[in-house]
Amino acid sequence: MPPYISKNKRFDLKLHSFIIMGICIFFTEMLIAQTILLGEFSKVKTAGDVSVELIQSTENKADYTILKGFERDLVFEINEDLLTIRIKAPEKSKYNRLVTKATVKLFYKEIKELNIHAISDISTKDTLTSPFLKITCNKGSRGTLTVKCFDIKIKAQNKSTLYLFGKSETMKIEAYSDSIIEGKSLVAKEVEILAEQNSRVSVFCEKAIFGKAGSGAKVSYKGNPQYKNISEDMGGKVLERK
Repeated sequence: MPPYISKNKRFDLKLHSFIIMGICIFFTEMLIAQTILLGEFSKVKTAGDVSVELIQSTENKADYTILKGFERDLVFEINEDLLTIRIKAPEKSKYNRLVTKATVKLFYKEIKELNIHAISDISTKDTLTSPFLKITCNKGSRGTLTVKCFDIKIKAQNKSTLYLFGKSETMKIEAYSDSIIEGKSLVAKEVEILAEQNSRVSVFCEKAIFGKAGSGAKVSYKGNPQYKNISEDMGGKVLERK
């Protein structure tokens, strides 16, 4: 004889089942990729807990997946030539501390500039090819990029990290406030470096390197360049690797 279950308990069991089912549906919907068509842009800015993968294409669009939080918190904005992909800042109420997290596959026609901000992450699926490329990263952001350029300009600060692969004729680097630039897998002919405030920079240069490591910064280079004019100042260190 089956155990007796009161009406109230049966109601509670049904209610719990509906709640669990609703939660499962909610999280399943979050993990389904959505697509948005985008207008023309050649500059990209990211901010917040969003990971963006760059994919060369014949059209501008984005496939995005919400990993945590709400779709409404993921914002795509185009202002003139700049595409901004950002997560809205969480509400300050102590009753709502949920922070949205998302991944984005960004299909692009052309990119000339990347601005990686506020713990966001950008990576390349294939080689990003551009005659001139500018990269800025700060506030704990991260980039892992394979590039092919004539000239590349990089500025990193506030504990951001940048990993570089590929090749460029010339490269200019500014690194500040505990940032890290790992560029020994990017082959450049000429490199200019300004490293300050405990930053770390490593590069591969074939012909010439010049600049300064100061304020506790460390610069290492390899490639046996013919011309070397990079100085140490205020506890900065320069190391040539074979």
